[in-house]
Amino acid sequence: MISQIVTPAQATKISAQAAAEALRIQSEAAAANNRITLDQQLIEQMPLVIQALAGGVAKADQTVLNGAE
Repeated sequence: MISQIVTPAQATKISAQAAAEALRIQSEAAAANNRITLDQQLIEQMPLVIQALAGGVAKADQTVLNGAE
């Protein structure tokens, strides 16, 4: 087994990608069901996604916004 050091930003990205993949798999399974089932699964996963994203931003020492202003 190979181990490597992961920065907090990388860990956040990995966590968000895993949550997104889990959500994608659940969404595919829910496609056979009605829209209510899909909405419930999206809502259930939202706290995990937001937590992963917020963790990365909280540990950042710089924030870059690319917008009109």
